[in-house]
Amino acid sequence: ELKKMFEEFEIHKIELEMQNEELRDTQEQLSLSKEKYFDLYNLAPVGYITMNSDGIITALNLTAATMLGVIRSSVIQKNFSMFISFEDQDKCYLYRKRILESGQTQSCDMLMFKEDKKTFWAHLVGKLVQDQKSNFSIAIIISDITELKKAQEELKIKDEMIIAQSRQVAMGEMISMIAHQWRQPLSVVSMAINNIKASKAFMGEISNEEFNTCTTIVSDKVQHLSETISNFITFFKPTHDTEVTTLEEILNTTFNIIGKCLENNNIKVYIQNGVKNSFVISKASLIQVLLNILANAKEAILAKNRVNPIITITAKEIKDTISISICDNAGGIEPSVINKIGEPYFTTKEELNGSGLGIYISKTIVEKHFFGNLTWYNEGDGACFVVTIKI
Repeated sequence: ELKKMFEEFEIHKIELEMQNEELRDTQEQLSLSKEKYFDLYNLAPVGYITMNSDGIITALNLTAATMLGVIRSSVIQKNFSMFISFEDQDKCYLYRKRILESGQTQSCDMLMFKEDKKTFWAHLVGKLVQDQKSNFSIAIIISDITELKKAQEELKIKDEMIIAQSRQVAMGEMISMIAHQWRQPLSVVSMAINNIKASKAFMGEISNEEFNTCTTIVSDKVQHLSETISNFITFFKPTHDTEVTTLEEILNTTFNIIGKCLENNNIKVYIQNGVKNSFVISKASLIQVLLNILANAKEAILAKNRVNPIITITAKEIKDTISISICDNAGGIEPSVINKIGEPYFTTKEELNGSGLGIYISKTIVEKHFFGNLTWYNEGDGACFVVTIKI
């Protein structure tokens, strides 16, 4: 019995040694995992912050502490909002509330403070997490996007400068359009005045009927000239407010500006407007886009000396978008340059002192202000430019 018991102890000893070996292996693996976690969590290129539902910081990594310019232990149990700029305090509260209520990943940009009161722009991505005790907390990833914001601001300023430059370049064309618009009404006014002078000179007097007819003609033409000036003043405003309008109103205003210029060059315009509903948009901005495209079509037609020049405008509404297609019969765009159109300062009209900004500005307005797109392609014996905008 003693021998048997001794053998059992020996077997049990071997089993314990094997279990101890397994425990040592497990401990080594845990140690390696802990080191990997340290590298992944603390040395990550983005900041990690964990806070409770009240916004109290419970943990953060080294990157987050470096971003905030603090020692990690000094901000534990402090409110996350103390690092948010005053103007973004409400945004921070609503952001945390959105995460708690939705349970979904949420993101936003905020202006944050460092410990030394220096500011930086941060992109936050946060989600709700649950631990083993069923306690909820908010895990947030923070990325410093200060340089990105600076680049965006510089790009915005650049776009504004290019738009301003485009308007200055367009003034020459606009003056030419005004001249075309005013020439015929001024001729009619001059003729009416000469009729009054002639009647006075030859007859010695003028009848009330003739006088009223002449004054009515003059009054109508002066009103027309005044409306033309109003259209141009609106077009050259530095900012364009949105308003309720219709595509018919926009097209009428556009052709009040450029219509005579096209007519005097014997260019026929056909319009098929299938958009009848009103919508809210920056009317002057859309007019600017249409004027740019129509002016380019006119110049292309004149450059090619087309017989029976035609511009066709087709508009249709599909769900929440409006599509305006402007096609000409000027021979189309050269395949070698069709992909370059829309780049700033690229022009095919060097001999006409083209600025290369018209289509670029139009594309910028359509994409950034109307959340649509401007495309172009060759069709038949001409080119088509299609403006698609959200309404």
